[in-house]
Amino acid sequence: MPNIEFDVRGLDSLLIELQAKNAHLAQEIKEVLQDAGDAAESVMRAEVPRDSGALANSIRLGPVVYMPGGFGGGGNYQMDLTVGEGIPYLAAVVEGTGIFGPSRERIYPSKGNVLAFEVGGEMVFTRWVRGQEPQDEWIISAQETANTVVAEGLRRIDSMH
Repeated sequence: MPNIEFDVRGLDSLLIELQAKNAHLAQEIKEVLQDAGDAAESVMRAEVPRDSGALANSIRLGPVVYMPGGFGGGGNYQMDLTVGEGIPYLAAVVEGTGIFGPSRERIYPSKGNVLAFEVGGEMVFTRWVRGQEPQDEWIISAQETANTVVAEGLRRIDSMH
């Protein structure tokens, strides 16, 4: 197999990165990276939690970019799949809130004795709420898809060389 390393990581920015040890593989690597980004974006758009649609509309796939290495040479191709720019509630969706979130505590009103909110067109009044469970499956699924597409692309490159 050609000497290629890859990495897919991140939450609010899914970074897909391939490093080619052989310069003649550059175009093939760029194509694999584009395919992985396109597939991950499709999965993310299909599975993102929807209410107003703002979170889904914030998904952006950047171009394939070459990042030169430092003094020792090297370098890699990468692209970002970002989500949540301008969305103040992204962390609450991904990490959860209340007992499901980082604080692991019930949510109480900051003023007054009760929380009031609308559910299904009806007003609800309560002294506390448990919060919202994390919804990160759509990001994990996009990461897994990108990993699968990259691994398949690298197998294809290996079979050609």
